[in-house]
Amino acid sequence: MRSEPVLLLATFGRLLRFDPSGADGSGAETVVHEGAGKYYGLAPAGEPDVGPAASRLAVVSRPDQQKDDVLLEIDALRGDVVRRRPLRSRDTHQIVRAGRRLFVTDTFRGRILGHDWPSLELRSEIAAFTHENHVNSLLPDGRGGLFAMCHNKGKSFMARVDVASRAVTGRWPDVGENSHDIHLEGRTFVICDSKGGGLVAVDAESRACRTLWSSPGCFTKGLAVQDGVAYFGVSPHAVREERFRVQCDVVAFDLREGRELWRRRVASNGLVNAIATEATLARQFADGGFA
Repeated sequence: MRSEPVLLLATFGRLLRFDPSGADGSGAETVVHEGAGKYYGLAPAGEPDVGPAASRLAVVSRPDQQKDDVLLEIDALRGDVVRRRPLRSRDTHQIVRAGRRLFVTDTFRGRILGHDWPSLELRSEIAAFTHENHVNSLLPDGRGGLFAMCHNKGKSFMARVDVASRAVTGRWPDVGENSHDIHLEGRTFVICDSKGGGLVAVDAESRACRTLWSSPGCFTKGLAVQDGVAYFGVSPHAVREERFRVQCDVVAFDLREGRELWRRRVASNGLVNAIATEATLARQFADGGFA
């Protein structure tokens, strides 16, 4: 029997630990933290030689849409906030570590901010996008660059930016609509086509896009891939004011076999914004090719 990884979910109201194999097989949940507004992004806040990557987490807290956001460092075992630090970003959708760098999407201003970790000293500001582009997801490419997803409030696109020169050096124009999340599996990007309620595959070279999974009338967001299985959040379409209340599912999809393994309800207390596992967090300890 295939073992299931424990999933960490950042949602509109809670940071959750979700064990798909727990309880009666439908999944068991533990609240890691709540009461700090919306939770976005997941990165390891510890060090590779000090305990598991998931034992200390960095997560964005968004308590006020009119102000810049806050970075929480949370002891995930006790649920305690170890450190609370201001960010220079607003409407922050994702953070990602690459060794000693922490990259943040300043979605409101259309910027990508690069910081030293753990000092949070600002090292780079990439102002390559606009508010309307709604840059929301990042993936280090291992060569000193970042893939950046632009939701674009409609037909989305993905860009590659070189951090040193701050220039856009590549563009993928067909990646779904209102899209989020980027994972590179071999030579294929796996992306949440959020408005289409789907998961899509985009060939890195030909840039051709195809649908792997879809649920009409739904919205997909939050993605982690481990051992060839994609775990992603699915919710019914909802206006912004209702997203605190929607009931969400998590789907496991086998990328190699092209089939859904399971779909399970989670007490998300609102939209799922990010998903991680111990293994996907540990990958962020790699330096990503950044000096």
